[in-house]
Amino acid sequence: IDELHLRNDTGALSANGALRWPGGPTTYTLARRTRAVDLPAMAATLATQDGTASLEVRSATQGANPSASLLEVRLQADGWLRIRLTKRFLALAGNPWPGNAADDDFVIAVAEQCFELPEDPAADDLAVLLQSNFTC
Repeated sequence: IDELHLRNDTGALSANGALRWPGGPTTYTLARRTRAVDLPAMAATLATQDGTASLEVRSATQGANPSASLLEVRLQADGWLRIRLTKRFLALAGNPWPGNAADDDFVIAVAEQCFELPEDPAADDLAVLLQSNFTC
């Protein structure tokens, strides 16, 4: 993590930062089966747009298209976390998408409310709220 800042000020998130992952073996669960896969290096940018924190993840492998989107994570001030995966990411994870979508198209999207803000929060810093209320 190069830099990471996340705050909740008056119901609107403010976030910025940059993250890098060198790639390597990882596991994930799909259809109640654990799978292992080697994923490539990835880079992510954390920013805020319209009060929503957004993490855009792209390939960081040498020679890869730097604009090649892999996945997107959005955290809204009301506690909703939304994740979208591209066809390209699914292929990298060993689960090619069967449809005719383009590699950059988001083909899977999930959402879950991970926390609820209290009516009158005592602290503006979202980290304090996440420590006690984050359940995703």
